[in-house]
Amino acid sequence: LYHGVVASFADALREAGIKF
Repeated sequence: LYHGVVASFADALREAGIKF
């Protein structure tokens, strides 16, 4: 369940140009 949320959030950050 959380994996989907984290993946979506991480994708948003990556699209914003933030890499981690």
